[in-house]
This record gives sequence, structure tokens and C-alpha cells, in this order.
Amino acid sequence: MGLRLGFGLQFHLQRLYNTLVAAKKKAGENVSGNLDSFSTFVQKKTEQIRKQLLEESLPPAAAELHSQRQLKRNAKTGHKDD
Repeated sequence: MGLRLGFGLQFHLQRLYNTLVAAKKKAGENVSGNLDSFSTFVQKKTEQIRKQLLEESLPPAAAELHSQRQLKRNAKTGHKDD
């Protein structure tokens, strides 16, 4: 399955994954997972960081409102926040 990324993002993600694999092999570590699982990890981590930065940049009342809206949206879609 995997993520649908533009060619530029796909290229950079592939290079980053290849660099990670090479570094793990050089260090004698086992390489687990594949490009799809790495891509999913990067997507989730990116969403987590964006959320954190948004909440840190908003005034407390706006951050609370944003969190409430996010919870309502997740309840409707069945999506769980990590």
C-alpha cells in the first residue's frame, strides 16, 4: 500500500531510508521494517511535531479550542490521537 507522495518527497524519503539502513548495517545492527513502515513512521512523527508546534505557538485559550475541535473530529471519524 504505502503513502502517495510526490516524486520529490518520495525521492528524499527513499534517500533518507537508504542512509538509515546503511548506517545500521555499518553499526552491525539489524535492519527491521521496510520503506513503507519507515514512511508511515515519518508521517506520524511529522504530524506529532506539527501538532506540538501548533499548540506551543497558540495562546492557551486557542490551544484548548483547537484540542477540543480535534477531539470532536477524531470522535466522528474514529481516529485515535497518538
